[in-house]
Amino acid sequence: IHTASNGLCFNTFVVLNEQGNPVGFQAPQAAVLIAKQLTEDLSNPGGYQAVVNRRLPRHLKQLVRPTQVRISSPTKAYSELTVIAADRPGLLARIGQLFAELSIEVLSARITTLGERVEDVFTIRVPNGNAIVDRERIYLLENTLRQRLDSLA
Repeated sequence: IHTASNGLCFNTFVVLNEQGNPVGFQAPQAAVLIAKQLTEDLSNPGGYQAVVNRRLPRHLKQLVRPTQVRISSPTKAYSELTVIAADRPGLLARIGQLFAELSIEVLSARITTLGERVEDVFTIRVPNGNAIVDRERIYLLENTLRQRLDSLA
């Protein structure tokens, strides 16, 4: 996920079928349907549903790990937020929802899933275009993320 200075986003997704194979190679019509549905959904941003609460699959319940959240500010223009957590349904949606609630702008994201564990790194800033350096805001963001994500487990 990359956001340009003019606010446009460029997102790249690798979509796999149930067997773990890329969708577009063996079923080009499926790729066309996915693109069409995304275009329709993104053209109506007010029509998004609340985050769906699905049950945690049994195999993930056994792999509980506490969420780790760390914010660093490598420059004055942005901060890096690292989230290491157990993978589960709705994880990215919850993170995105919290960003919206706390007025956090996402400049880019590197989403990595390693088996049952995710290691996601977000380049973020506050709406005035600066890094998050206020200790209270850092504390609020880190702890709220930990609490909300651990409550999903």
